[in-house]
Amino acid sequence: MISVFTQSTTILWCSACVLIGAIMIRNPRFLSRFGVNPIVFILAVSIFRLFVPIELPFTLILSSDTVLPTLQHFMRTELLTIGRTQLTIGGILIAIWLVVGAGLLVRLVQAICLQRTHIYQIKTVYDAKADKILQKITREEGKIPKKYKLIVSDEVQYPMITGFFTPTILLPILLVDEKEMEFILRHEWKHYRHKDIWMKLLVNLVCAIFWWNPFVYILKRDLDHAMEIKADVCVMHGLSRHDKMIYMGALLKVMERMDSSIIQVPANTLGFASTNGTRQLRQRFAMIISEPKSSNKKPVIAYSAFVLLLIFLSYSILFQPASYPDTSELGPSLIEISQENAYIQVVEDNTYYLVVEDLFIRELTEKELQIPPHNKLEIRK
Repeated sequence: MISVFTQSTTILWCSACVLIGAIMIRNPRFLSRFGVNPIVFILAVSIFRLFVPIELPFTLILSSDTVLPTLQHFMRTELLTIGRTQLTIGGILIAIWLVVGAGLLVRLVQAICLQRTHIYQIKTVYDAKADKILQKITREEGKIPKKYKLIVSDEVQYPMITGFFTPTILLPILLVDEKEMEFILRHEWKHYRHKDIWMKLLVNLVCAIFWWNPFVYILKRDLDHAMEIKADVCVMHGLSRHDKMIYMGALLKVMERMDSSIIQVPANTLGFASTNGTRQLRQRFAMIISEPKSSNKKPVIAYSAFVLLLIFLSYSILFQPASYPDTSELGPSLIEISQENAYIQVVEDNTYYLVVEDLFIRELTEKELQIPPHNKLEIRK
C-alpha cells in the first residue's frame, strides 16, 4: 500500500542514506580501505528506496501525538475557495510540486534530445591513433557493442562519453602521447561498462521529481564524483606507480584545456575531467596513487549486513500521526475507548477481542493492535 505517510517516510530514509554516503565519500581513510563501491551501493539503494515507497504487511506503525498531527493540521488549512473547490496549503504545495516537476522532466528530455542533435552536427576529424587504441580496448574488455562511435573534434571541450544504447566517446584534439590517450579512452570505456550513463539518467530523474529536496542534489554531486573515482581505480588497478603518474598528468592536461575553453559542456555525459573543485581532484589523485589494501571479507560482510539492515528497517517502520475521534461529535450511543473502560482479551485460539465495559465488541487484527487507541490498552489472557 502507498500513502502520503509511506512517501514521507521514504524521503526520510532516502535522505539518511544520502547523508551516510556523503560522510563516507569525504572520509579518505574509508575510501583508501574500502574503495568507492560501498558508496555507489548505498546511493543506489537510496534511489531504489525512493521509487519503491510501499507499506508491507509486517510494517510497524509509530504514531506521533504532536509533530505529525500539527503538520497534518497545517497542510489541511484552507487558504481560499474557488467555486465549490476548497484549496488547502497541502493541495497547493502538491500542485506546485507536480507542475515544477513536470517542467523539469520536459527540460531533461529536451536536453537529451538537443545533446544528441548537437553530437550529429559536430565536425569530426579522423584520428588513426585514437581509433586504433579504442579498438584494442574494446577487444580486451570484451562484450563489444554492435555499434559505438568515436568523435574527435576541436568543438569538444574535454573527453566524455554519452549514449544509452550506442556508446559515443567524444574527444577534443589533444596533444597527448599514446599512453595518455589509452588511459583517457579506458577511463571513458569503464563508464560504459559500469552503466554509469544509466545511473546518471536515473539520478537526473530523481532530481527532477524531488526537486524541492536538497538531499537529491547532494546525491547527484557525490554519485558523479564516486563514479569518476571508480573509473580511475579500475583503470589503474595493477599498474605501476610510473603509469599512475602518467595518468594524473593526462588528467591535468585535460583540465588545463577546460580552463581555457568557453565551449558549453553537454549535460548528460560523464567525462574524464568532470571533477569539480580542488578537494575532489586531490581525492581522485589520492585514490589513484594509493596502493590496494589486502582483501579482507569481514568488513565487506559487515557493511553489506548494515545496508541490508537499513533497508529492512526502512520498510519495517512507518511514521504517521495519531488519530482519535472528536469527543464532541460522539453520539449518545457511542462510547469513547480508553484505558479506564476497555481492554483487549486474548482467547484460546490466540485471537484478540476488544472489550468495552465488559462487553466483547469485535475481533482485532494484528495491524489494529499497533495503532491508537488499541495499542494503549491492556492485554489480558
